[in-house]
Amino acid sequence: SEIVKQVRSAIVWIYNNCQNYGGNKNKITISGHSAGAHLCAMILGNSWKDDSLPKDVIKGAALISGIYQPEIVLKLSVNQEIKLSKNEAIKNTPKPPKEKIPIILTCVGEQEPEGWKEQTKFYSKNVIDTCNQLDFSILNNENHFSMMISFSNSENVFVKKIINMAKI
Repeated sequence: SEIVKQVRSAIVWIYNNCQNYGGNKNKITISGHSAGAHLCAMILGNSWKDDSLPKDVIKGAALISGIYQPEIVLKLSVNQEIKLSKNEAIKNTPKPPKEKIPIILTCVGEQEPEGWKEQTKFYSKNVIDTCNQLDFSILNNENHFSMMISFSNSENVFVKKIINMAKI
């Protein structure tokens, strides 16, 4: 919850200050991989009213191999280190965007576990009515980590989608 709060504060800061660095506050897009995709999904479900930002502050998002059902972590051995509580898992389960998002890109690697692929499919189905364009991709011959290496190539098809989204 604290990290979600910090990311929300970062979006507010970016909106209020990006013009000082050559940015355009009316063209904010977000992207993240794994836990970063989860944070993006949480931000998409955010209401910006309390922050005095426009309700459509986020123009697009690329969610790469995210975790969208944090309760699953409670059953994994890694939770001994993370110490995620059931209450925190429920509180941090992403909800569909409150406002229409122009474009949402989601992807998962073909070589990832079925549960990971199912989470991305489920999330994509859950948000399809709250975006103008949803692009769901299963990336051939990729796993959770290899896709980050593949994304260093600007000719990668998914990278091109992200770049085009950022140009909206």
